[in-house]
Amino acid sequence: MLGLFDKTRKAEGLSMSTIVVAAIALIVLVVLIVIFSSRMGIFNKGINDCIDKGGDCVESNPECIQMGGTPIGPCFDPKTGEKLDTICCIKD
Repeated sequence: MLGLFDKTRKAEGLSMSTIVVAAIALIVLVVLIVIFSSRMGIFNKGINDCIDKGGDCVESNPECIQMGGTPIGPCFDPKTGEKLDTICCIKD
C-alpha cells in the first residue's frame, strides 16, 4: 500500500527545466515587443510627416483646394508624432 510519504513515487507537475525554458522564452518575447514597438514609433513619425510627403500644412481643406492641392489628412509634429490642428496638403 502506498503511503502519503512514499519515497518511490515521483512528483507530478512542471519540471525545473520547463520553468526555466518558459521564463527565458517570456524574456525574449518581452524584448522583441519592446524593440518592434519602439521601431514602429520611429517609422510612424516618418510616415506622418507631411513635409516628407512633399506637402505643406495648411489651416483648412478649402485653403488647400484653393492652392490647387489635395488634402490628405491631418499634420503631425515630426518630433513628437502628435496630431496637429492643421491639414496636410499635397500640391497636384
